Amino acid sequence: MSVGCQGSHTIFSDSEGNRAERAYGRQVHHHAHHVKDVLETLPNVRAIARRDEAKWLAGIRLIGLTDVASPLTGANGTSQIFGAQKGLKDLDAADRLVSNLAKQLLPLMSGDYSSVEGAGAAGGLGFAVRVLGGLLQPGADFILDALQLNHSAMNFDWVIPGEGRSDGQTLLGKGPALIASLAKRQGIPVTLLSGAVDHSAALSRLFDGCFSIQSAPVTLEHAVRNAGALLEVAACNLATLFAKASQIRCERGEDRMAKHVDEGDCDRVPPSNLTDHTVV
Repeated sequence: MSVGCQGSHTIFSDSEGNRAERAYGRQVHHHAHHVKDVLETLPNVRAIARRDEAKWLAGIRLIGLTDVASPLTGANGTSQIFGAQKGLKDLDAADRLVSNLAKQLLPLMSGDYSSVEGAGAAGGLGFAVRVLGGLLQPGADFILDALQLNHSAMNFDWVIPGEGRSDGQTLLGKGPALIASLAKRQGIPVTLLSGAVDHSAALSRLFDGCFSIQSAPVTLEHAVRNAGALLEVAACNLATLFAKASQIRCERGEDRMAKHVDEGDCDRVPPSNLTDHTVV
C-alpha cells in the first residue's frame, strides 16, 4: 500500500501523522481530553503506548511516497524548512516540540527515524509511516518508474515541468528537480514554469530558464482562480519562442549548406540532423 506524503501543513494543523499512528495502534496520552491544535498539544504528551488490538496493517507492505528528502527535525527538518510558509513564528520551539514527540516514540521503534530522508515530508507523515513499519521512497522516482522514464532514453526535444512555487525547496528532491536532472544527463533542455519563482543560482544551474506564469502583480486568490488560463498563456508564449528559435536555426543551417554547395565544396557540407521539433 502506497501513501502519498505531500503537504507540510500536516503536523501543524491536520495532524495526519498523529491520526495515522492512533489508527494503527499508537495511543497518544495527553493531559487534555481533546486535540485542538497540534503545537499546543505536543508539550502535554506524557507517554505513547502500543495498542495490540490494532491489526489492520498485518501483512501489508506500507510505502510512503515523499515529495522532499527533509528529515523530521534539525536545521533541515520540517519545522525549520517549511514552518514559516505555513505561518509558524517560532521555528526553534516547533522543532523542539516535534523532537520531543519523536523521543517519546523511540521505545516503540527499532531505530531513530527522525533523521532519515523523507521523514519530514508532509509535516512529519513520512516519519509516521516509518513508525508504523513502512518504508519511504521519493514520490518522483515512483512516478518516473511507473512511466518507465527513469531507466530509458527520454525521446523529447524539450522538457517543461511545472510547479506551484519554485524556490530552494524545489531542490530537496521534488519532482521538477528530479526530472531536470534526468533530462540534462541526456542533453535535453529543461525549462520550468511555476506559479511563483524565487530565483536563485541553484535553480538557474539546474533549469534552462525559470518562468512564473504571472504576467502582473496579482492577489493569491486571483492567481489560484485563474491558474489554468495563466498556465496556458505562459506555455503558449514559451512554445512560440521555442518554435521561432528552431525556425531560425533551420534557416541558418540551410543557408550554410547552400553556401558550401555553391562553392563546390560538397565534402565540407555539414551533416543535417535538423528535424521538426516537437514541444513536449
